[in-house]
Amino acid sequence: MNKVFINKKPKEITIKSFMGIFLVGLTIYCMNYSALDMIVGFFSGYHHYVLSTMLLTLGIIIVTLTFKNYRIKIRIEQILLLTWFFWCLFTINFFHDHIYQYETFPLLLKLVLMCVVLFLTYNCVILKNPLKVLFVGFFLGGVLISILSVISGQVVSVIIKPDHLNRLGSEIVGNSNDYAYLLMFAIFACVYFLYLTPKKYKKIFLLAFIALLFFFIVLSASRKALLCTLSFFLLAFYNYYQPSKKKKILISIPFILFMGCLIITIGTQTFMGERLQKGLEIEVQADSLTQRAHGRGRLYVQATELLPKHFIVGVGLGNFHLVDEFSEASHSEYISLLIGTGIPGFILYFLVYLLIFLRLNKIKKFSRDKNTIFNCKLLQSIIITILLIDFGRWNYSHYITYIFMAVACAYSYKYHHRIPKLS
Repeated sequence: MNKVFINKKPKEITIKSFMGIFLVGLTIYCMNYSALDMIVGFFSGYHHYVLSTMLLTLGIIIVTLTFKNYRIKIRIEQILLLTWFFWCLFTINFFHDHIYQYETFPLLLKLVLMCVVLFLTYNCVILKNPLKVLFVGFFLGGVLISILSVISGQVVSVIIKPDHLNRLGSEIVGNSNDYAYLLMFAIFACVYFLYLTPKKYKKIFLLAFIALLFFFIVLSASRKALLCTLSFFLLAFYNYYQPSKKKKILISIPFILFMGCLIITIGTQTFMGERLQKGLEIEVQADSLTQRAHGRGRLYVQATELLPKHFIVGVGLGNFHLVDEFSEASHSEYISLLIGTGIPGFILYFLVYLLIFLRLNKIKKFSRDKNTIFNCKLLQSIIITILLIDFGRWNYSHYITYIFMAVACAYSYKYHHRIPKLS
């Protein structure tokens, strides 16, 4: 009797291919729309309208097809973030109407788009390897933004004369810290492919590209991005080589020495080093609150004074500067969410990271597949890196953050249900 081989239905393959292309395209777009707008005037400031049109059109198609053919379920992380979003609406109305209209309404419109991004990218659970598709998008997005950085001419300009007004990224995406944040995700992708590829010439290319991206981060003079990228390198180093306990110390010595030399070089020879030294001087040597007005440590002190007054509903998302003594922005996701949305909003948001992290930990514990274990460790390293950089910036208003969260959740769900088989 002849064996009959049953292939996947063409319709199923088409849906998966469409979802994969959509995810890669969305990731590249969200990493580069500001650069395209500022450098070539491609969208002339209408990128939010372009994004919303693209998401709503493709979203209706994808959601219809995936729910009809795969019965996609709503995840607990989606429920938590949607609850957080509606909590933000409630807290803003509770605080002051004029703040809602003047300061926060544009942010909420952006958050609506992010909820759509989050909902659509969760559907990538139908892909065979959603993580690989995501990192393809991050890698290609990093390549494009690097090319745009060179085309803009700002790389040469910053190398010749760096200063506070001339930091790499300020003329590319509008903000050097946002620029460095995007480059970090391209580095995450390079580390992922560095582990997967067996060919040496590809590894050399990826290492060279990582060095280029890191060089661009140094030119951006983003202190938080530099320190967090170095922290990620340390985490990725252990994940990549996965040394035994006996070898960890021996391996760590040359790596730590190299990192130390790199930090000293950056700290003494670059404009980034000047900013690091100035920030340290402000925090350590300031004699009064006025002298420390622009220091980051003062903001945390200010937050502890404001929290007892606004611990339930907060002052409205993005409105910390309206209640700060020196009208400074929070420069921290923790401060922004704690004072902006109160303790309930703070818990709802960061509980998403916690749930994903714990689920990845469980997969890592029961899985015997080396690639799966590495993927879980890599995702956990990225989450830790994001939570570290959150001490110096807020990421709740960035599309890339939600795309990463959605795919990390989809990946963890996909393998979490296979734990009985894996174990």
